[in-house]
Amino acid sequence: MKYTTQLTSLLLAVSLAACAAGTYSSHPASVQDPAQATAPINETCPISGKAVDASVTCDYEGMVVALCCMNCKPAFEADPAKYMAKYKTAAYVNETCPISGKAVDASVTCEYEGMVVALCCMNCKPAFEADPAKYMAKYKTATYVNETCPISGKMVDGSVTCEYEGKFVAVCCKKCKRTFEADPAKYAANLGK
Repeated sequence: MKYTTQLTSLLLAVSLAACAAGTYSSHPASVQDPAQATAPINETCPISGKAVDASVTCDYEGMVVALCCMNCKPAFEADPAKYMAKYKTAAYVNETCPISGKAVDASVTCEYEGMVVALCCMNCKPAFEADPAKYMAKYKTATYVNETCPISGKMVDGSVTCEYEGKFVAVCCKKCKRTFEADPAKYAANLGK
């Protein structure tokens, strides 16, 4: 245990020093299958706190986590749970920011009617907090048969729908739309939930 802690500390120190010095080039960390590609859940590196480079990513429990550079990757991979704790504080209901339409940063959230709503950045938070009903309206409009996504279980985005047996089914994001449309019968049982 002591060795693991020392190794993690060493990797973190080397990563931060290299980031500060800019001595390591940023090569793509992984090449994702386009069908599996999703936007990173974060805008800041969980190791250094710097802006992320979207080409440097790691997968953690089905989420794409971006880092600022390749120097941070070994430290993240050595103990991802340590760095992901701030991103897993609450389950949020949306995949896209209700203000900008961009992918959300799970560390930036607000509460609305008992739900945790994620935003893309801190710049959107004041606008959302000033009039949350205005921005949440798109998640509750349209004449679809469900309120939760039959794929993810999250709150639906009323602007992303599919047609199934003559009715509109809303999903939370475009990725879930593709999944539902590929095999709607598989997920139809989840529509009543």
